[in-house]
Amino acid sequence: MNIRIGFWLLCLISLVACKGKTSGVQDTLFSGVIRVAVDETLSPLAEEEIAVFEAQYNQTGIVPIYTSEVDAITLLLRDSVRWVLATRPLSGDELESFHSNKFFPESIKIATDGVALIVNRQNADSIFNVSTLKKVFSGERDFSEVFFAMVRDGVLVRFDEKHYMHWEIRQKALDMAYLLYEEKGMIQTGEFRDRLGISRKCAIILLERFDRERITVMENGGRVLKRNLQQADRSQ
Repeated sequence: MNIRIGFWLLCLISLVACKGKTSGVQDTLFSGVIRVAVDETLSPLAEEEIAVFEAQYNQTGIVPIYTSEVDAITLLLRDSVRWVLATRPLSGDELESFHSNKFFPESIKIATDGVALIVNRQNADSIFNVSTLKKVFSGERDFSEVFFAMVRDGVLVRFDEKHYMHWEIRQKALDMAYLLYEEKGMIQTGEFRDRLGISRKCAIILLERFDRERITVMENGGRVLKRNLQQADRSQ
């Protein structure tokens, strides 16, 4: 298969508070309990590291709070957690807010991650590429701007308020709906799902969209093609 791969490195930042609440019990590196905030997108990584650390040092307890990046940093500003695991360092405005409260956090880079774009050579999509991805991660371009440009250009198709899919996925699903109807006279959700190799949730989203487009209609526990569309152009 001919593919094109691009990579962009992301920094994982540990934001360590230098100001902390004092108490009668002093924590050490290998004992005590602390509350930390973690960007929820990093929860699998955090859970694994916490489990390993607590198993190795059984007198420690790490209490993670999984939340959005902004809320995690806010918790640090309020001195509600000892450190934050995030995907970027603090911005200038955020540092100013900390410093105005006489709070001086330290940012430490602990790891890097990679993002790969894998695109078929015949894919005509020229909007979302490595250059654009770099600008999104560096803050030069807003992702919503890129996203809705792809919607306007028909690269992404909206299925409902929460779900968008690449137009090729929609076309493949539509072709499968026609094929199943030709073979079975009925489009069953389970077989539609299995033939496409997708989850049941995705299958339902696709089929319900076809219902709203009046391509399919529910009948006798399954779906059939609308009578007046059976001979229609599938690409419409």
